[in-house]
Amino acid sequence: MLEGWTGIYARIVQAYLLLEEEDSAVYWIKKGMAENDHWKVNLPAFYVLKDHPEMSSLITESNFSTIDWEHALAMLSNLGRELALIKLSHNLINQNIESTYLYYLLGRGYHFEKQPKKATKYLKKAIELDQENIEAKRLLAKLQDDTANKR
Repeated sequence: MLEGWTGIYARIVQAYLLLEEEDSAVYWIKKGMAENDHWKVNLPAFYVLKDHPEMSSLITESNFSTIDWEHALAMLSNLGRELALIKLSHNLINQNIESTYLYYLLGRGYHFEKQPKKATKYLKKAIELDQENIEAKRLLAKLQDDTANKR
């Protein structure tokens, strides 16, 4: 049923990554690229596979835009790899690669790692960069409510 439906392949890859079946994930990435020339725009999301022998030549960090890094960070979070997200986010910030979404994801990562003070710090930074960042505002409000309820 999924043959030729390249739009769903990224979700299939994510599922295989959650199952820790990297070779199957790589198969679907290559399938997507073979069937649709434009599918390669999804590659940054699969940064987590950068060290896989069949992916190392396809994932070129030096060519990543800020949006590419955001996709890589979002996938790390979707896979529950918050510590990797936090480490990569700080590396990017040290390279002056920043965005409201990066800071939101970093704040969310700290939230999932049960570090509310750090989560609050980075969520506030996300909102400082973009007053319309609804996701950051909602999570910050939740953290503030949780803190108030503990008192």
